[in-house]
Amino acid sequence: MDGTVLMVQYTIEYCSETLRVIHGLYSMDPTDGWRLERDWSKIQYDGVYTIRARAVDNDGAATDSSTIQVTLHP
Repeated sequence: MDGTVLMVQYTIEYCSETLRVIHGLYSMDPTDGWRLERDWSKIQYDGVYTIRARAVDNDGAATDSSTIQVTLHP
């Protein structure tokens, strides 16, 4: 990626032995400070969620981050 970052996309995914749910693709840009704010109280499944970010530049090149995991308990 050599261009200027125009957008960062965040994907939140829940996965269990019997269920895989992608909670959406959230796009951020410089006007919102690249922040992802999520109301975790509205998530319907307790367990481990994986979050990944993808930066996209003005040439259309994309780079994915490493994933992080967030664990929600009842």
